[in-house]
Amino acid sequence: MATILQISFDNGASMIGFINGYDSVDDVIAADTHELEINGGSFEAIGDRMSYLIDQVQNVLSPQRQARRTQIFRDQGYEPDNYWNIPRKDRDIIDAEVHALYSEPCLIPGESCIELVDAQYTKGFQHCPYGGCPKGSSSSDYIIRNTTTGKQLWINPLTAHLAGSHKLLEKGNDYGITAGDFYIHFMPKSK
Repeated sequence: MATILQISFDNGASMIGFINGYDSVDDVIAADTHELEINGGSFEAIGDRMSYLIDQVQNVLSPQRQARRTQIFRDQGYEPDNYWNIPRKDRDIIDAEVHALYSEPCLIPGESCIELVDAQYTKGFQHCPYGGCPKGSSSSDYIIRNTTTGKQLWINPLTAHLAGSHKLLEKGNDYGITAGDFYIHFMPKSK
């Protein structure tokens, strides 16, 4: 018999699917719940951690990078809002430096081994796959990596919402991770 979660969960709400290779969302949640019970963790802690990392990228790292981008323009004697009036040879220099700024992974502020690999923004929103849930949506993705283990993961406000509010971690796609692996690779370690 289908549970309420199975009835209200729409895996097809995403073009790539939220859970791939599993028979039901209940199976995914049960497997992660078991891992969390063994490790003493929680979905709420995972959701909070994802939200924290996203906040550090959006509210600390992005403004730092934007300030550095402005400085790159000023070092060449220009303002960023006057881009198309900059002579081509100077624009090429600026473009190369700005590209290097945004293409190189960098540590997330406050983290010793979690870096931002890339930030991507979409033109539309991905909404929560749980019917009637008005809170979860996202139009940005952040690719993060543990520099020690090399584990990479895509997160966004929706993945944080799914973990914290619905006790669901995606599976079988770039956003997919088990609860145990999230704790190993992305939770802060006790000193």
